[in-house]
Amino acid sequence: MSFFAQNASVQEPGGSGEYEIAEAGTYNCRLIAVEMAEQPDFNDPNVMKPTFIWKFETTDIFDSQDRPFRFVKFTGRTFGNEKAHLTNLINQMMGRALTTREFQALDLDELMEKPWKVMVDEHKTQAGKIVNKIVSVRSPQRKGVVVDGIVKPAPKQARPAQDDDIQDPFKD
Repeated sequence: MSFFAQNASVQEPGGSGEYEIAEAGTYNCRLIAVEMAEQPDFNDPNVMKPTFIWKFETTDIFDSQDRPFRFVKFTGRTFGNEKAHLTNLINQMMGRALTTREFQALDLDELMEKPWKVMVDEHKTQAGKIVNKIVSVRSPQRKGVVVDGIVKPAPKQARPAQDDDIQDPFKD
């Protein structure tokens, strides 16, 4: 295999490789890949931390170039701690907390065959770039109360002036 085949990437002609940003909301998606990678640790950028990169694509809504929107979620590779992003994502997807044995028995191919409801919001990175951030991932068949929209606080309105019947004693 050649040097370039081993070390370079290929970009499709006419494509920038960048995906357009979708509006905040919930989308029908499919899981297209779970990749293993390493990222600099938040506390020490010199230490590389193992991560999973979860990639979802929309199945029924497309961008201006007729491509599916793509959403990405980064998680650690540790399952079990209730604060771990991997634990939270898997529990959202399954609709309940999994045991360690159930997690270890999960089949990636089965996860990739299922449809998913992916809720995203717009997020500004430290570099100032606007990206989509995955808020939640769930099965479309999940029963119960599910919020399918981003809740934004109502804009604050000025308090209306109160019309008091008190007369100003200094008014002439």
